[in-house]
Amino acid sequence: MAATFTWKVSEMNRVVADGGVLDVSFHCRAKETKDGKDYIEHLKGGTSLAKYDASDSGFIAFNDLTEAKVLEWVFSLENKTAMEARMQASIDERVAPTTIREEPTWGTSD
Repeated sequence: MAATFTWKVSEMNRVVADGGVLDVSFHCRAKETKDGKDYIEHLKGGTSLAKYDASDSGFIAFNDLTEAKVLEWVFSLENKTAMEARMQASIDERVAPTTIREEPTWGTSD
């Protein structure tokens, strides 16, 4: 089974004069349920956006942005697949650990 990833934009720095966005803070929540137990991972990050030209026909000002559009920008600059793979690997390790820490079978003496 694979985790479900939920991406959110948490903050953006913008230029007051023209509404251009300079950088974006984001987070992702990964959740997988196995045998009735939820396994959750969180990732927080941020990225600086490329310089913009407010006179360009493709320019979108802060007040006209959608979260989907901003995440599209983020994913064009950050490796979404790699971030999700790291989160999935962490969940997988908790679901089916490949290593565990245990006390020796002979016990310990004081």
